[in-house]
Amino acid sequence: MDYFQMLHGDVDEGITLTGTLTLPNTLKAIGGMVFKKQTGLTGVVIPNGVVEIGNEAFANSGLTSVSIPGSVKKIGNSAFYNCTSLTSITIPDSVTSIGDYAFYACTGLTSIVIPNGVTTIDRWAFSWCSALQEITIPSSVTEIGFSAYNRASAIKRVNITDIDAWCKISFVNSSYSTPLYHGARLYVNGEELTVLNVPADVKKVDDYTFYGCSSITEVNIPNGV
Repeated sequence: MDYFQMLHGDVDEGITLTGTLTLPNTLKAIGGMVFKKQTGLTGVVIPNGVVEIGNEAFANSGLTSVSIPGSVKKIGNSAFYNCTSLTSITIPDSVTSIGDYAFYACTGLTSIVIPNGVTTIDRWAFSWCSALQEITIPSSVTEIGFSAYNRASAIKRVNITDIDAWCKISFVNSSYSTPLYHGARLYVNGEELTVLNVPADVKKVDDYTFYGCSSITEVNIPNGV
């Protein structure tokens, strides 16, 4: 079977991949479900030029670490679903969307840096990431989907760079949409946030914005909110 067939979702169920797979330099997209349930696949070299990782592309596989090249713009729904051996992943600034269930139940991940460029973290994206302790969220994020951090109960530290941008995030319909839910502490540019001064240009602080945040001891809200 050639790469063209394999990378468009036609992998024969009898094919078993092991070790690290180097994908061809001509590749532009990794199709849906192509490496799903390949538990012997521990590594993959994704060439620069790939723009999309498809839905369920590596779901339930044996990947231990992944470096995504700077050409990738979209991580599809359930792309790394239940990759329980995955302990490290590098996501470039080129990525603008992290799909539904993208890293659901990746129970080996301990930290994740969302790149500056992502605007939406979709629903259930990091749910059941039970070992996740630290997450960095850039000011480009404007929406975090339903239950994005449900059962991610080990998160202790959330890093941001801009409190103004954080106040303007839409946490969609659930307290589990915020990574602060289980009592994480919020850090702004490396400094733990204890006194929250809501910026003067903020007109509304959305539901769940600071839900569960254990570092805040004082809140000052301007008249314009």
